[in-house]
Amino acid sequence: MVVGGGISGIQAALDLGTAGFKVYLVDKAPTIGGHMAQLDKTFPTNDCSMCIESPKFVECNRHPNIEIMTYAEVDSVEGKAGDFTVTLIKKPRYIDESKCTGCTVCVEYCPVQYPDQFNQEIWNDTIKTHTLDKNRVKEMLRKWQTNTQRNSNEKH
Repeated sequence: MVVGGGISGIQAALDLGTAGFKVYLVDKAPTIGGHMAQLDKTFPTNDCSMCIESPKFVECNRHPNIEIMTYAEVDSVEGKAGDFTVTLIKKPRYIDESKCTGCTVCVEYCPVQYPDQFNQEIWNDTIKTHTLDKNRVKEMLRKWQTNTQRNSNEKH
């Protein structure tokens, strides 16, 4: 098991998987990539960060020995080195991951907008991760309903 899906975790998973080990790549974020995925250029070569990471994402996803488990956190570890059991808590996405193609049609019909966590809480017009935080959506729906009611009352 590799905990952390940043560039180091991705490379560790690829190295272990290629060596023949079954690897579970676990990350608490909705996607792998870590902070490097948020960068434009990398030091010292000034290479495009996604030009480095994207091929690794694809290789990781296609690798027969690697299982990517995003939006999950380690709850407990029991046992000893070489013989241990890990319990994960997988956060719900409130979408059917097996059916989601990333087409963004659902975003067009979603009545709420909230800051994009990937982009340092900058407000965007759409939810890009297709992972819904139940509490944030409830809060935004409440605000949307309140504003809708207020606007309706002002018109009458």
